[in-house]
Amino acid sequence: MLIISPSLSLNFPPHFEQLCLPIITSRASAYAYDLFAKYMGMKWERPSYKPARKLPFIPHEREIDDLIAGCNNKSVATFLQIAKETGARAGEIFNLKWIDVDFEAKTLRITPEKGSNPRIFRISNKLIGMLQRLPRTSERIFGNYRRLKDLSRTFERHRKRIAYNLGNPRLLRISFHTLRHWKATIEYHRTKDILHVMQMLGHRNIKNTLVYTQIIDSRKMMDMFVKPLKPWSKPPS
Repeated sequence: MLIISPSLSLNFPPHFEQLCLPIITSRASAYAYDLFAKYMGMKWERPSYKPARKLPFIPHEREIDDLIAGCNNKSVATFLQIAKETGARAGEIFNLKWIDVDFEAKTLRITPEKGSNPRIFRISNKLIGMLQRLPRTSERIFGNYRRLKDLSRTFERHRKRIAYNLGNPRLLRISFHTLRHWKATIEYHRTKDILHVMQMLGHRNIKNTLVYTQIIDSRKMMDMFVKPLKPWSKPPS
């Protein structure tokens, strides 16, 4: 470990700061250099850093259905089906109450989080059946889990098992939020109406919604996400 005494005078080469700037490629690097500059009594102007924005991973619909069908935990399977049909945030789904479900009208009311807007969704007969099979032990639909993190860990264990059994490592990339991306992408492909997608997601700023227009490169590409795929087979050992 190298220890530099504060009283030690070091002669840095000319334009030392400018030479270091190219390696400041992240907020963490900038913070570390802040500490170093402060320790050495140097003055510098922190560069602005904007991480590269990546397009979200969009799975095939068959892959989502494989996860739901392969999950033998009723609560987790129902959670995934709600996420698939509504595109709601995981926290919004976790906080759903039984009074938010209208079984007769087949609708689900989403109470917003993160300052977004409330929404009401029509839900499928499949989801109605899954909800009716859940035990009602709390006013919350997923009240058998104390924290969203606990439910998420249960999902991750099932996801790992299903991905291995089907020989499809892509399933490991699917998270609760992935289903929000999938739903938004599919809805924009279906309607070509960015305002509809914005309202569906509960976004207040359309800039957050525009990313889904970039995913639609061609109808042929989008058809890959909605057409049934051949059943996965486990690779030979």
